[in-house]
Amino acid sequence: MEHSVFPILSAKVHVPPLPEIYLPLPRIEQLLLPSRPVAPDRPVPQGYEFRALMYLSAPPGYGKTTCLARLAVQCGITHAWISLDALDIDLKRASIYLHEALRVAGVPDPLPAGDGAAPKQPNSEELLLAALHRIETFEKPFLLLIDDAHEVAASPFFTTLRGFLEYLPRNCRVVIATREDLPLPLSGHRQADRLVELRQETLQAEEQEARAYLRLYGVDLREDELRLIWRRTAGWWACLKLFCISWRKLHDSARGAFLERFRASDKFIAEFLLESVYTTLPPQVARYAAAAAVPEFFNEDLAQLLYARSFGTTGTHAGGQQSAPQDGSSAESLLMLRRMNLLTQRSGEHTARYRFHPLFREYLRHTLSRETRAALHVCTAEWFEGKGLSERARRHQENAHRLMRGERPVSDAAQLNEAAQPSEAAQPTEPMGNSRLFSRRERELIGAVSLGLSNDEIATKLYISTGTVKWHLNNIYGKLGARNRTDALLKARALGLLD
Repeated sequence: MEHSVFPILSAKVHVPPLPEIYLPLPRIEQLLLPSRPVAPDRPVPQGYEFRALMYLSAPPGYGKTTCLARLAVQCGITHAWISLDALDIDLKRASIYLHEALRVAGVPDPLPAGDGAAPKQPNSEELLLAALHRIETFEKPFLLLIDDAHEVAASPFFTTLRGFLEYLPRNCRVVIATREDLPLPLSGHRQADRLVELRQETLQAEEQEARAYLRLYGVDLREDELRLIWRRTAGWWACLKLFCISWRKLHDSARGAFLERFRASDKFIAEFLLESVYTTLPPQVARYAAAAAVPEFFNEDLAQLLYARSFGTTGTHAGGQQSAPQDGSSAESLLMLRRMNLLTQRSGEHTARYRFHPLFREYLRHTLSRETRAALHVCTAEWFEGKGLSERARRHQENAHRLMRGERPVSDAAQLNEAAQPSEAAQPTEPMGNSRLFSRRERELIGAVSLGLSNDEIATKLYISTGTVKWHLNNIYGKLGARNRTDALLKARALGLLD
């Protein structure tokens, strides 16, 4: 049945070729592929082992499309591919492309040809339902791969697709790749163990994968140099690739200096962040993100304070009047950044802490004027001091002074290395071995821990929240290179922090 009234772009309905330089990722493929393949020419058996829904959600450049293409090559069953774009918010256009994808896959159209009379032109809804009916009546195992699903998140096509996912036929499995979190029925599939959910922390390159990937490009670094680049990119595949491209263009004599200064100011990295990430943000959200990027991490209260303060440090706007943030705009901006997968989150008892990817954070901060950054560092210092985090407050106050003197903030490179861990989980480091690096509040907490007090008891004793206690303890563990309380007490005693 021919529905198309305009030329079909073949690339939208064919599996894209794998990149010329490609690193297989067995740990990812094991999560997506069934442990027992199903013959493509046989009916669907009971206990069909592909997960009903496979959902890949991460910012651009994390290899989602490559994962889908690799899955299509390896799945061994009938599969259809559709890449969505902004024009597919038109229901009829999206439905025609879905029919074309099914035709390319060899899925027959079960609708009768008619009695010879002029065929009735189906409306958009009928077109889409007919495509879904073709999938439902296909008796063999079938895989539908949908790339760039975020492009149609607010469209009637997505609304109908969501309903289809709630009642997936037994033969069908769906794989969705998106840059933004989508309002999909994930909970039901998750509870029924029918969901594979891959996000940034799983898709990003592990250290050994980064090493292998760089070597495919002919980039052979020492272990300490490799670890530096892996931390600065935090396993972001696109940034690793751009590093390799820049590296190969350089003479050997220039590579050492390039390695030291490689960060968001690199030409190729800056262009990628601008085109693929920053320009996708509404102006209000971009400004909120830039203000929130001044501290290493933030919660909603600190971000709202910095966002409001940023409007008082950048002069006037159109008409000569300053535009104060509207009520709710801060919460809406935070929600959008979370939905766009641009924040990593560590949940606490009373609040949630967020952090940008280190390269994106650096890029955001440099969209602010030096004067604005200095003022926001002062604001951040006051906020941290009020929370009893004197050491962090001091660092931000010092950065403010340096910015006003025209100097580079001392912590920029240090914070980049410290924060650029590919996982938000606390990772033990080597002990710093200097008791002077611990603030007065941290010493108080170490003393309270030595008394065997619980977090709640320490909070009561020091008149702070339990969440703040945990916050301090994480900092203490990091400085000591400790994994738990017992280990922390042993190392604190060795440094003379305990009598």
